[in-house]
Amino acid sequence: TMESRNGVFPSAQNMSMLQWDDELAALAEHNVKQCEMEHDQCRRTVKFRAAGQNIAYDSWSEKRPDKKKIIREAVFAWWNEHQDFQHHEIDKYVGSSSGVLHFTAMALDYQTHVGCAISEYDYSSGDTLLITCNYSSWTWMDQAIYKKGTPCADCGGQCDAKFKNLCPAKR
Repeated sequence: TMESRNGVFPSAQNMSMLQWDDELAALAEHNVKQCEMEHDQCRRTVKFRAAGQNIAYDSWSEKRPDKKKIIREAVFAWWNEHQDFQHHEIDKYVGSSSGVLHFTAMALDYQTHVGCAISEYDYSSGDTLLITCNYSSWTWMDQAIYKKGTPCADCGGQCDAKFKNLCPAKR
């Protein structure tokens, strides 16, 4: 169960376990090597025709911070957009929740693969760390974010051994 300003999120019955994808990661690497925090249009693959993308950056001028901490904070910031997500959009996303697409990219029950990359570079205001994660799909308007119900009910009732509310990884 997950809470937000708008109440408790209902359980998902078909939430997929994410798998790493080298091709999505390679395309994320091309993005971060541009040294610009911009979404790109070159993330589609033969396998993932509608790939989604999250990007973030951090910069500093003093002591170099821990990269793992920066990455963790970026991922948590994306996920914490759930605080602003309107629960009625779980069944049909219509875009009424603003500033939540990082969260929805991570919360889609049909999201199966992810690939990320980071780049560190000098910028006029100091050093910058750029992060890009590409996902197997993007958030579709008028589609459900996930199907509500008993965890793993739509995956043969078989949950992942380690993550008890997720369906096993899809091949």
